[in-house]
Amino acid sequence: MVSSAGRSRVGLAAQAIALRSAYPDSRPMLRDGRLAWSSSLRPTPASCSYEVRLEARPYRQAEIFVTSPALQTDEQGRLPHVYDNGALCLNRAGEWREGHLFINTCVPWTLEWLFFYELWLVDHVWRGDGIDETDLRGQAAILHPYVAPTARRSTAGR
Repeated sequence: MVSSAGRSRVGLAAQAIALRSAYPDSRPMLRDGRLAWSSSLRPTPASCSYEVRLEARPYRQAEIFVTSPALQTDEQGRLPHVYDNGALCLNRAGEWREGHLFINTCVPWTLEWLFFYELWLVDHVWRGDGIDETDLRGQAAILHPYVAPTARRSTAGR
């Protein structure tokens, strides 16, 4: 499909097919015009496996959540490069476009985030880049309150 601006768009069904093709053991689900995809990702051979959940609406960049194991925070309950809803901050604004497959963007960006997260656990220095590309110590100071997505869901009905 081509948008009015002439850019190619990739629908959620095509996204689901691409995700399932690259990760045959994953679980894509299309419902109510949304895509949910769950898979196990391992950033390096020495890493543990992380269960991740991708949530997407039409023609928007997906949100990625780590569902297991629980991400470890600093002593104040904060993590670098996450949003208020617990989604991972994976890229700069404008780096993802409607014609990009999640398998070529969001998934590799998630693997990279997980790699930097594992390094951050060792010395609390974030080695990934950020919105202002400050030095490593400056990046380490860009921390956000974090509540695990599973904990948030269990308290939502209260």
